[in-house]
Amino acid sequence: MILARGAEMEELTNDLLDHICCMIEERLTRESDYDEVLHETMAVFGKDGIRNIQDETTYLLTKNILVMKKTTHIIGIAAAVLLLVATFLKIYHMPGAGAMYVLGGFLLSFIFLPLMLTIKIKEKISKPRIWLNVAGTISGFILVNGIFFKVMHWPYANVLMTIGMSLALFVFLPIYIYVYIKNKEMRTTTITTAVLVVGAMSMLFALVRLHNSGVVNDSIVNIQYHINDDIVKTMNYNQSLFHQLKNDTLIDEVMLNKSMEQSQQINEMINTMLLHFAEGGNEKMTQEQVKNALVKNYTEIMNGKGDLNAMRTGENTIDKLLAEIHSYETLNQQVLGKEMLLNLNVANLSIYNNPQYNDFPLEIVVSDLTLMNFEIQKQQSVLLLALKK
Repeated sequence: MILARGAEMEELTNDLLDHICCMIEERLTRESDYDEVLHETMAVFGKDGIRNIQDETTYLLTKNILVMKKTTHIIGIAAAVLLLVATFLKIYHMPGAGAMYVLGGFLLSFIFLPLMLTIKIKEKISKPRIWLNVAGTISGFILVNGIFFKVMHWPYANVLMTIGMSLALFVFLPIYIYVYIKNKEMRTTTITTAVLVVGAMSMLFALVRLHNSGVVNDSIVNIQYHINDDIVKTMNYNQSLFHQLKNDTLIDEVMLNKSMEQSQQINEMINTMLLHFAEGGNEKMTQEQVKNALVKNYTEIMNGKGDLNAMRTGENTIDKLLAEIHSYETLNQQVLGKEMLLNLNVANLSIYNNPQYNDFPLEIVVSDLTLMNFEIQKQQSVLLLALKK
């Protein structure tokens, strides 16, 4: 009768049974009819009374979990929206993308995933499913942070992504298959999910470890070494011309010295800026090792990133370099008697000088500034040859 009126929980049913028995004992006398007393006692609860007691009990027992679930849903939606908006802002290079990524990533990794795991454990599921949720949460936590670090160009991103994917493939997936493959109704879904997880993780792993082929790397390195070699040869040639012109009384010695000083100063500035830029992305290497890598062992660092902040602060900055180049162009005009604009990629320098960008592909910046240096030294040769005539 109690079960028929809506009681579902075993403990609640036993408590109600005990309570109803006590009420019957109080009402029952020798002259009373048991069935009549029973119906009178049950009538006290009303038509839906026992069902209401069941609902109230369920609510009281699950109230905290319901609140936690709602909170988790809100945090999950907020994290997803923040990450989505941050992605659009980052694509269009608008301000606020970094802050939104940090906040969204924090909410997703450190609040949403742990809360979801807590809720699953409190649902009193079987041990294999508990381990499944634990493995999924840990691998998801590490993988999400790895992708987050990758987007923000922070160190150890590849390490985190590799660990997260390995846990997903070799820990989470086997447990998932073990838990659900026995269920005939879930077998097709389980196999499909396993195939998708393996495929997704494999492609993601390929992106993490994807680098230029050996031939491409060799070509890039050869170009860089060739430009460096040309700069050295051009500067030696300029030095030779300078010594030849030094004794020529018809040449303005002040202008001559100034042009050589400025071209050499620009060369030193660019080399120093590149060194500091490369150091920012290779903290584990000494300054001497980075310097050697830029000149003789470029493959060691070419696929990495550098810190553009190092080219915006200190004695040698992009602004100071541009000012020095402008001064050198003015000197060229005075000596040659005509405007001589250098073929420089100033647009890229504006990007490097933008505080919105910090970590940047090392190969691009090194190539840009090295070519700029070569252009300056070639222009110095043109200037000296013009003076020689």
